[in-house]
Parts: sequence; structure tokens; C-alpha cells
Amino acid sequence: MAPERPPPAFEGAGQESGLQVWRVERLELVQVPPSRHGDFFVGDAYLVLHTVRRGANAAYRLHYWLGKECTQDESTAAAIFTVQLDDYLGGKPVQSREIQGYESNEFVSYFKGGIKYKAGGVASGFNHVVTNDLSAQRLLHIKGRRVVRATEVPLSWASFNKGDCFIIDLGNVSLSQSNMH
Repeated sequence: MAPERPPPAFEGAGQESGLQVWRVERLELVQVPPSRHGDFFVGDAYLVLHTVRRGANAAYRLHYWLGKECTQDESTAAAIFTVQLDDYLGGKPVQSREIQGYESNEFVSYFKGGIKYKAGGVASGFNHVVTNDLSAQRLLHIKGRRVVRATEVPLSWASFNKGDCFIIDLGNVSLSQSNMH
């Protein structure tokens, strides 16, 4: 019996130093482009591989991240893909489970521009936000000093509170509001 082939998305995984991110989409892995690293849909699950290469030697940190609204199927698929990627890399990665809002310091350190939690996910049909969409209207709740997290929240007065910072994106106009004590 031939060994099970790894998912095509693993092709080239861990070959170079740096970060690789995959999202679970319809129980398949899809690589996330570097320009989207740090953007996480709250209804999805992701794999994040951090590779450090020194000559022929490599050290791996493998995280699977679960959004607070991801389905049980996506969560299970992420765990299975994590084991498969670990096997693909010869059992060398150190594995970690990351939960939205409770990420380890090591995990958040990979995303120098901070982490953005975006509404929706693959199951909801909300796959991505078009960056230059001038008709977009969204409210981002900004938290954190050393590790900045931006969470998309409903665009309504009920979303505001004292002490936090918010960005209102109306497409062609962006406004910020900060409640200082």
C-alpha cells in the first residue's frame, strides 16, 4: 500500500525561513498570500507554520488557530491537517493550538502589523474584503498596546465604549475615535 499523499497545499512547506499560513476552506487547505498574513476571519480555522532554517537544519513552530465562530468540522479539519503537516515535516514541529483572543505571545509576534479579526468566514460565504472597495462600510475596534488587534464589529452606536479606539471605514473616508481617560 502506497503512503498517503500529503495535501497539495503542503508542497514546499518549511523549505525556507519565514511564515506560511493556510486557511481551511470546505475541509481543504488553501494557502493565504503573504499580503493577508495577520487577517483572520472569525468563522474560520487556520494553520500557521513558522520556519527558521540554519543551513540544512530547520526548526518549526506549527500553530492551528480557531476563530470563535468556526464550525466543529473546521476545527477538526485544522487539527487533522496539523498532524499531517507535522508528519510531512518529519515530526519536527512544536505544535500549539491558538484560540481567537487568547493567542500566545509567540504567535502574535509573527504578525508585525498586528492581528485583524474579520467578520464572517468561508462557511458564511464571506471570503474576503476587497481592499479598495469604496462602498465598504465597517467599524474596527482597536485594542492592545504592544500587540494590536483590530476586530470588525457591527457599525452601530452600541459597538462603541469608553476607553477604546475605533476606526470607521466608509470606503472613501476613514475616521478614528479614541476615548482617553
